[in-house]
Amino acid sequence: MGIFSSLARLNWRYPPLMALASLVLIVNTIAAGSLMGSASAASGALALDTFQRTVSGGWGGADTGGAWTILDTAKSWSVTPGVGSIVVSAYAQQRAVLSGVSAQDVDIQAQMVIPKCAKNAKNMCDQYVLGRVSSGTSPTYYRIGLVQGAERADIFVRAQRSDGVNLSNDIDTGIPAANGADIWFEAQLIGANPTTIMARAWVNGATPPSAWMLSITDNTAAEQTAGAIGVQVRNEGPGSQTFAYKSFVATTPGAPSPTPTSTATNTPTATSTATATPPPTATATATATATATATATATATATATATATATATATATATATATATATPPPTATATATATATPSPTSTPTATPTITPTQTATPPPGGNMNTIEDDFTRANQSGWGTSTNTDGVANVTWGMDGTASYVNINNNTGVYGYQGSINSIGVASAGTAIYNGGDSLVEFSVSAVGHATPYTVQNACSNKSCYYGARLHTSQNKLEIAKRSGGSTSILASVPFTASANTVYWIRLDVAPGGVGLPTVLSAKIWANGSAEPANWMVTVTDNSPLGSNYVGTGGSWDITGTGETINYTCYAFATSGLASACDSGGVSITPTPTPTGSPSPTPTPPPAGIIASDAFQRTVAGGWGNADTGGWWSV
Repeated sequence: MGIFSSLARLNWRYPPLMALASLVLIVNTIAAGSLMGSASAASGALALDTFQRTVSGGWGGADTGGAWTILDTAKSWSVTPGVGSIVVSAYAQQRAVLSGVSAQDVDIQAQMVIPKCAKNAKNMCDQYVLGRVSSGTSPTYYRIGLVQGAERADIFVRAQRSDGVNLSNDIDTGIPAANGADIWFEAQLIGANPTTIMARAWVNGATPPSAWMLSITDNTAAEQTAGAIGVQVRNEGPGSQTFAYKSFVATTPGAPSPTPTSTATNTPTATSTATATPPPTATATATATATATATATATATATATATATATATATATATATATATATPPPTATATATATATPSPTSTPTATPTITPTQTATPPPGGNMNTIEDDFTRANQSGWGTSTNTDGVANVTWGMDGTASYVNINNNTGVYGYQGSINSIGVASAGTAIYNGGDSLVEFSVSAVGHATPYTVQNACSNKSCYYGARLHTSQNKLEIAKRSGGSTSILASVPFTASANTVYWIRLDVAPGGVGLPTVLSAKIWANGSAEPANWMVTVTDNSPLGSNYVGTGGSWDITGTGETINYTCYAFATSGLASACDSGGVSITPTPTPTGSPSPTPTPPPAGIIASDAFQRTVAGGWGNADTGGWWSV
């Protein structure tokens, strides 16, 4: 899910960046014969188990990660091809760990089959994954998983420490409770002091949710170190219950998650590059031999553009036994016929002069916002609940949005000096978490030279992490900053001098690249009443991307600013496209004027076979941006 949605998001913002990536992804997908690939240690797994064996009195050895160590009653555990089962007696628990694996930061995905304890309202069946399991007979660990019983209509996420202390209230997944529910569950443990714990769940065969259902932190000392991983099940009612796991995968967060091979045998032939819809995930035990051969040949036709011919051939043969979830995709054949072949060379074409058009103020975006606040409400302490006239659902401001130095005054969101310098200030817009989007803020500062207003994404609840577009008034710079592990670094910057009590707009765009790809961050700033810059003023890539988290705005002071304020009059965030100005109705953006001047030549495209080329016909600060051919320059 994440790869295709991330590629789609990058494609509309950075089309040249995606050209090569799209071809590679499509050819690799065709060559593999399905979306799923054969899993191995080389694919980045800390642990992997598809349970393709027969074992009694334990679970035997995982595909990757070593042998399962049973901490409780071994005879309750067994494996038949495709299923690891645990029979749990009344009011009892069972645990097993992969003691050969030690990890602090870990992403665990498991396919679970959960019984429904339904004897009375207080009985629950609990099924967990374990992280940071210590050694010894009474280990400490985190357990995060799913619970269901007669008391509730839905399945809930539950997070606890090994001592039974709840780390949060149970979270409703919205998945109806059912005996033998077949559910995918994912949990992440990241960082230490505190540890960020995130989790989500979805029905087998459904699309995983884009946002985490659970996102909390904990700093209990015993769990702030690396440890083993494992599983735990609990029967809180009378009578025995049988729990099952069909898949268990653990990776380092950000690494590709290996998956069992699919049952599909797919041999498509394509004569054009096309965007493919990924096949569904599977659920039937099967042995498949897949041979996929793809040959792609495309002749591009364009006015004043040289011919470009690309041929890609890929062959992959794989034999594997696996657990799947849906009917494999049928064999597909796509054919395209080239319309014409232009001349191998072309005469550079001048870019025509465009007559400037009037630019609207404030700048609208092109899509309806996910979050929008015009701060038009009664004077109050804190920022309270957002308001707007566009019909965007209101959210409650959290984190610093409830602080004593934050208030609504005269239809303005006032963010005041916190009383000390270098105090990280973030007000979170609602409680949902996101990974990628476009933020837009309208603001002014009461004085320059001290304050640093910013808008943020991927912000941790304890302010230890964020991506931010910042106006650093003491440095006269627009900055893209990354905060991680409690430390802030400037990824890129460009000069910009602001004035006191002048209204400005800042736009921050965060475009995750998907598994194994960097996140692209872009920002721009301009004075209210002037045209929004056509190009990003600063763009940079982050090869160690932050995970999903809160969005919002705020500021800090690096020089004492007693009595000073940052004054916000619009905050907008869109998960797709560009955020619109508040109360604008989400109308399309007005074209920005192009200065009249001498036409600039369009560079001749490189001949076929060129792997990379760059004529540098663009403006970028803090890096080189995107090449004409070959993708993004990583600095």
